[in-house]
Amino acid sequence: MVTAVPAENPTEEDSTIIAVEDTSATDHVNVDDNEMIECLEIKLEIYLLEQIRASPFFDIIMETTRDTSKVDQISIVVRYTVISRSENRRPIDIEIKDVFLGFYAVIKHGAADLVNQVTTLFTNKNIDLKKCEGQGYGGANVMSGVYNGVQKHIKDIQPNAEYVH
Repeated sequence: MVTAVPAENPTEEDSTIIAVEDTSATDHVNVDDNEMIECLEIKLEIYLLEQIRASPFFDIIMETTRDTSKVDQISIVVRYTVISRSENRRPIDIEIKDVFLGFYAVIKHGAADLVNQVTTLFTNKNIDLKKCEGQGYGGANVMSGVYNGVQKHIKDIQPNAEYVH
């Protein structure tokens, strides 16, 4: 458990104090704003990944782009559902949520290479690709190709993952 505690007499260097596990004054550690942001980023990612894993299914939305330094990147978004249930486990509400997983430098540009990069990312984040029910990409042949595009490779892994342009 991480608790944010305002510093009593903050200096320019110590704008925030973090108490880890125990909130006693002897266990406080000074951190800067970047460390606080990193801590929150980790907690948020854990929460969002738990939501995706708990969802009965999800969609993958990907697009490639080149950044200002001319590095090709792939953006990955997961669209998932949250089903609220009554006490007797009947569904009472369904929410659709989108989570931006991030930009990732494209290692290789072939369809099989992009699929390998995405499946490795999903494996590392413990997201089960067998729950993928849909996929959406731009119209480039490497992504949308019927015979050898990313959508075909994902469909080989999960036949229910319908492609939408």
